[in-house]
Amino acid sequence: MSGSIAAAIYWLVILFLGAFGYWLQSSPKAEIAARRRLRDWRKTAGTVTGSHLEEIRDARLSVPGRLLKMKADVYKPVISYTYLVGDKTYACSKYKNSFVARGEEWLSADRLAAEEIVAARQPGQTVTVNYDPDDPATAFLELDSSISRLFIFRTSGIVLLLAAALMFMRSAYGASGDMLSGRTPPETAAVLPVASAEIRVGLSDDLGLVCQYNGIYHETYESWLCKNPPGAGPALVYIYSRKQALEKTDYLIAKASLPQAPAFFAELSRVVLPQSDPQQLRDWVTKTASSLSQSGGRAETTINNLPFVLSTQSQNTLQLDIGEFKQ
Repeated sequence: MSGSIAAAIYWLVILFLGAFGYWLQSSPKAEIAARRRLRDWRKTAGTVTGSHLEEIRDARLSVPGRLLKMKADVYKPVISYTYLVGDKTYACSKYKNSFVARGEEWLSADRLAAEEIVAARQPGQTVTVNYDPDDPATAFLELDSSISRLFIFRTSGIVLLLAAALMFMRSAYGASGDMLSGRTPPETAAVLPVASAEIRVGLSDDLGLVCQYNGIYHETYESWLCKNPPGAGPALVYIYSRKQALEKTDYLIAKASLPQAPAFFAELSRVVLPQSDPQQLRDWVTKTASSLSQSGGRAETTINNLPFVLSTQSQNTLQLDIGEFKQ
């Protein structure tokens, strides 16, 4: 996959995660608020005046555990009842709420369950009525005020939004290795002799690294990160290619821990500079590393007309920069 295609997919993933995450966390908000208000409703005794089952064909059914509606033949228990609030008598026929914010009543695709509800509430029976103290004419026999499943949707949406934000920041600020190394890739390309795709294949086949697209750096470069799989030891390579010439590589940053670093860098040079002598680089790294300070020291050499810069990142970690630029 070319860098430009990978970059396009990367940004599409960010947009999808952001849009879907926003929808997922915002959709249940009104319903959660409405269900919390149900907890302030009051109870009173009522009397059933009638009950029957209403069948609704091809209805769009709302399910509290899902944000999308499903189409089905459904059944609605219609329980008529009267109740007294203060000195005023009210009549209602709502059995149970579904989505409160949408003003929807409970429906069931299970005919038998709906029939049992109707059979259990016959005229003359006393029932408990839940009514809105601000509007006593609004009532239900059963209240569903649970919000736990709705919170799962909101939390999932927030997680997706955070993931999108982290991906955006990762791309906007460039490869993390660039910031850690404190070295900016060159402004004008000096191309390594091996194509970018071949370098990634070589790093995978010869060094066992796993390569993945690593984002855009300074709006000029696209980068790839190749690193050891988990448990194989710390070793990684950053590959930089200009957007205008993604098939070519301008710059490499490699990191490895001692004592494996000289051998790792030598194998790396075999991949990116096939005409070079890997042993020459290995000997130079081995000799030079011992003379560098524990942190911040650096040394330079030239192999096949390309500069190699060796530096220490910590007491046990070496960094090798390969590349140059021409005006």
